Amino acid sequence: MTKTANGFHLTYDLLLLVLRGDLPAGLVDQQTRLHLVDLCDICRNEWRRSLELTDEISRPFERQPRVPEFPRDPLRVGFEELAASEQQQARMKKVARLARSDLSRLLRLPVERWSNRVANARTRFQSRAFAWLLVQEADRRLQSSPQLAKALAALVPEVLARRPGRESVAWAQELRAQASARVTLADKATQVS
Repeated sequence: MTKTANGFHLTYDLLLLVLRGDLPAGLVDQQTRLHLVDLCDICRNEWRRSLELTDEISRPFERQPRVPEFPRDPLRVGFEELAASEQQQARMKKVARLARSDLSRLLRLPVERWSNRVANARTRFQSRAFAWLLVQEADRRLQSSPQLAKALAALVPEVLARRPGRESVAWAQELRAQASARVTLADKATQVS
């Protein structure tokens, strides 16, 4: 849009951005309506007449500060999304670090105490990342220690059960299936040994 003494006008560059999908199409429509109603006496009068036809005569049409449907600068939105993405990455790194710490703590305990430790923990041993690390660790230990691999994989459903509502979530079903496969593989590896 180009700002002139008469307000904003549409430009080829703006229309190209809309056609490419970089800006919402509603922006052109909104700007066109605002331009016509704000700057053109004929359009303003016709707009008022149309309002009268739709029984909105009680609403006087006055020039008011614009409250656009697209109030935010796309560049600013991009920077905000980038900042949010960086914050999300920081949260994910923290969750991964805590999951690795939980796995390390768990592995220091005797296998017989694992289930109790997970069940009685208040905030630990319940993240999706922890469940995934259990599957990965079970995978890593399948050849060298199939019994330990089986115990790790068997713990995954308990971890997922710590937070209600996860049963039907696709990633929880995937982790449960992965863990079940590791239990089966560990059983087979034990029979071969």
